[in-house]
Amino acid sequence: MVELLYPKADADRRRYGGKAAALARLADRGDNVPPWFVVPAGAFDEGGDMSPQVAAVIVEAAERLGPGPFAVRSSAVDEDGHGRSFAGQFVSFLNVTPDDLPARIADVRRSGGSVQVTAYRRWRPEEAEGADPKALPAVMVQAMVSPDVAGVAFGADPVSGAGGHVLISAVAGLADRLVAGEVDGETCRVDGQGIVTRDGSPTRLGTITDRQATQVAALVRRLGERAGGPQDVEWAIAGGRLHLLQTRPITTRVDGGQVAIWDNANIVESYAGVTTPMTFSFAHAAYGQVYRRLGRVLGLSEACVAENDQVFGNMLGLVRGRVYYNLINWYRALALLPGFAATRGYMEQMMGVDRALSDELLGDCGSGKGGRSGIWHHIGEAARLGRVAVSLVAARLGLNRKKKAFHRIVDAALAEPEVPLAEQSLDRLAAHYRTLERRLIRRWDVPLVNDLWCMIAVGVLGGLLTRFAGSEADRLRAGLLAGATDIVSAEPAKRIAEMARLAAADRGLVRALTQGPIDDAVTGLGRIPGLADRYRDYLATFGDRCVGELKLESPTLRDDPALLLRAIGQAAADMSPNAPPVPQAPEGGRPGPLPGASMSRRQCWLVGLVAREARARIRDRENLRFERTRVFGRVRRIVAEIGRRLADADRLDRPEDVFHLTIDEVLGVAEGTTAAETLRPIAVARRRAFDGYRAEPEPPRRFMTRGPAAIAPILPAPGNPDTGHVDDGEQRTGLACGAGVVRGVARVIHDPRQAILRDGDILVAAATDPGWVTLFARAAGVVVERGSVLSHSAIVAREMGLPAVVGVVGATSWLADGDLIEVDGGAGTVTRIADAAERRLAS
Repeated sequence: MVELLYPKADADRRRYGGKAAALARLADRGDNVPPWFVVPAGAFDEGGDMSPQVAAVIVEAAERLGPGPFAVRSSAVDEDGHGRSFAGQFVSFLNVTPDDLPARIADVRRSGGSVQVTAYRRWRPEEAEGADPKALPAVMVQAMVSPDVAGVAFGADPVSGAGGHVLISAVAGLADRLVAGEVDGETCRVDGQGIVTRDGSPTRLGTITDRQATQVAALVRRLGERAGGPQDVEWAIAGGRLHLLQTRPITTRVDGGQVAIWDNANIVESYAGVTTPMTFSFAHAAYGQVYRRLGRVLGLSEACVAENDQVFGNMLGLVRGRVYYNLINWYRALALLPGFAATRGYMEQMMGVDRALSDELLGDCGSGKGGRSGIWHHIGEAARLGRVAVSLVAARLGLNRKKKAFHRIVDAALAEPEVPLAEQSLDRLAAHYRTLERRLIRRWDVPLVNDLWCMIAVGVLGGLLTRFAGSEADRLRAGLLAGATDIVSAEPAKRIAEMARLAAADRGLVRALTQGPIDDAVTGLGRIPGLADRYRDYLATFGDRCVGELKLESPTLRDDPALLLRAIGQAAADMSPNAPPVPQAPEGGRPGPLPGASMSRRQCWLVGLVAREARARIRDRENLRFERTRVFGRVRRIVAEIGRRLADADRLDRPEDVFHLTIDEVLGVAEGTTAAETLRPIAVARRRAFDGYRAEPEPPRRFMTRGPAAIAPILPAPGNPDTGHVDDGEQRTGLACGAGVVRGVARVIHDPRQAILRDGDILVAAATDPGWVTLFARAAGVVVERGSVLSHSAIVAREMGLPAVVGVVGATSWLADGDLIEVDGGAGTVTRIADAAERRLAS
């Protein structure tokens, strides 16, 4: 029979795990630690389960701790050590009843084998004494404390690294949501003389008294002295008594270096997986240029833009080959404008940031301007807000006119040159790129102004619906944002359906399109009158659309039309010959009645007005993004030709190696400004490095670094959306993005180029981009792990009338290919009706 482990002074870390061993030593020294025991590794079988006999022993042991409820937490060998904390990596459970203990203990045990824990160990390679990198954690069962106030405290500032005071964050009741980064607590600092100073708004003050704060600070200092370094302490006060719940070294404290929070949020829709140096260097420069331009349009002075050059120049980062938002810089850029407190939520929604950063982490930009107050400050802010409002309104009033002019400018800039790119010399190709940069990239204010108004309109709409409709807000928003017409991203699906209708009359052609060689399929199109012309017109218009279309290294439909031809063939295979023409969506459509909306006539009018603006801005956002696709397509062709010239000149091993260089490096060769005589060694070294990145687990969705990101360790970030526990039940909730309910077979797709989707199937993906639209044409519904209400997948799904839910955490691992599921795009829920195995048995 298994032996449970109880607190003792010489607790062995290899058996107890780091967390329990530390608490055992503290209890032995007289600290008030709630009673606990540890379920060791020997209690579990290889699958992480336990026998009924072991479960009975655990329930009996828990009864000796008290009547319950209990906390169930991990205690891995390398957890809570000096090298790594594993903060938030394992699941934990609070308020567990005695009957539920065995199941929750098994869940915690199994969480040690999750993808996120494996990736965390990979990125924090320091070895703890006796640690097995593949070992699952022991599990600690602890009597729950029902606190009046609880929180976390740090013996040194975890962000700035400054010592000399204890930083305390407190909330009323349990601190689980505070620890998870879901809420901000009252923050106070206690210096060496016991003087308490407080941060935050008046509404948050008073959670913790000065006497309680000094009591917590004394505990934290005492623990730090014993451990030989500042500690991260979780505490609770119940009935006037201070309880110690957990302590560990502050692993995020590194003297010197700046803290950065990296989050790939919606950027993963454009730059999924490993992205080459060429693409990143181009995108990085473009982001800096266009957002400096937007700042000027909104009234920022040249001095202000220059002073914040490092902010605008570092909106994106490349970490282990993956593109991330440098999140704090996005907040800093927005905070340059007045009204930051009101608009930051709109920015988070547009970017798909699931969990906002705390004011403590944002520092001065958390309050807009360093937290200054006073009548003159408020008057100055009001004046600045007025100037920005005037600039915004002026930009909006001229938007339709400027939008038409912008399309003309893009058309002119992308007109085919007199000398084809394939015939241009290296220096002429570089000059052509510089012309595009001057004419387009530095004049990208129209799309940005539209995006800003889109952000505001959708944010205001959500706020109004929350205020007027309460729990119905998400469902109503999904309906109100539908109905935008003339979205260019939905046009490919219509064209594919029409080409399929024509192809369906020739079953031999259908076989060639679905199964045959590509050349035979293209040749066969000529057998159907008008079909070959439609196909060529499609490539002329949408040939730059592809999977990963903003990654310059991605082959386009012009390079490889297989995805388009297969999509036409699969759609034709399910059609009867001589099928009727594909019906067109009505022009000027708008959503119908909204049943269940209990709003007054005035409220409905106001919501309708804002919804019309939101739909118009969403339409223009997607259409203007297509112009970006066209520009990237031209840049891709220029870079590919430069690669051929460099390979012909024996400066590269092969033309495609150009994508492992940066845009400045290749232009430097053409313009005589490069410091390298040959780029071959650089390209070869980077190719090897990036091949290595592809073989590694992806970094977390959100993480923190301190100091240079290229060499700094990857640290857990507050509010990481991927570190919370997700229930593996039969229903999950995401963002309601496309109204309607559909039931069908889930098709979990990782690469659309290898996918087969039948009519009635529901597309399930981690993320999508415009290159997936060939599958949208076949889908009955859409479920996506990433995204926001303004992501491409949400916009196109609404335009095509598909029920859609995005932001469904872990959808591609929770659902299996072949599961029968129901998608409620209005409620934002995905329900598994029957799994694939059950369906196979039933058939």
